[in-house]
Amino acid sequence: MDKKTADIWVKVYAILTWIGIFAMIFFGILLIASGPMIQNIAASLESEISTELIAGTALAMGIVLLIFSVFFIFFALALWKHKEWSRIVAIIFSVFAIFSGIVSLFTVTGLLTIAVIVGLLLDCWFFYVFAFDKGTKELFMKKK
Repeated sequence: MDKKTADIWVKVYAILTWIGIFAMIFFGILLIASGPMIQNIAASLESEISTELIAGTALAMGIVLLIFSVFFIFFALALWKHKEWSRIVAIIFSVFAIFSGIVSLFTVTGLLTIAVIVGLLLDCWFFYVFAFDKGTKELFMKKK
């Protein structure tokens, strides 16, 4: 495809990445803020697992999501600016997503199967765009 069409697909990928970033930030803050509530719910269930462990796990997961979101912000900005390293990271993420989608095909049922298939097709498409498309490679070439 030409550079203009390739740029559109790179922007679509970047926008999808920004949507993921906002979700990570939202759920990270939600997990951090809901720690005491989770601890109270766990205490009322009389679980054998320590309520502090459950609340601490929620806090740790929230912090990890926020840390990952910072990395993804840099990634999305670099992608938008056509930095070569971001193309390589996009290829790596696409490969992981393809393998994850294949595994998910064997573990989900019903309507989720359709969502997994659509996601898998998108992952394969973005892998092709970033790994093999000449227009995309030209976009990400270092400017001298």
